Amino acid sequence: MTARCLSLVLCLLVGCTTVNRASLVTSTATILCDWGQTNRAAGNKWNNTWEANPVLGPRPSQGFVAMYFASVLSMNAIAWVVMPERTKSALPVGITVMQTDTIIGNVQGGHTGVCGF
Repeated sequence: MTARCLSLVLCLLVGCTTVNRASLVTSTATILCDWGQTNRAAGNKWNNTWEANPVLGPRPSQGFVAMYFASVLSMNAIAWVVMPERTKSALPVGITVMQTDTIIGNVQGGHTGVCGF
C-alpha cells in the first residue's frame, strides 16, 4: 500500500510516464541482480546453501535458473505494458521491494556477492 501511495504521489509531481518507466527499470535491475546471485550459487554447486524459491527448488541448475529468470523478466515487462497507466508502477515497485529484500538477505548470508559479483 505504501509503495502504491508513493508511486501515485510521484506521478503527480513528475508525471506518470517517468515514474512508470523508472519503476520498470528498477524492477528489472533487481531481478537481474537476484539472477546473478542465484546463478553464482548454482555455479558453485550450492556449496552449503540452498534456494528458497519453491518454483526453482532447493538446488536448481544454472540452465534452469536462466530459464526461470528469463521468464520472470518477460512477465515483468508484459505486465507493465498491459497495466493501466494510473497503476502501471504498482507491480514493478512491489517486485523491487521484494527483490531488494531477497538480495540483501543473500548478501548478509555471505553466500553471494552483490548481484553475484
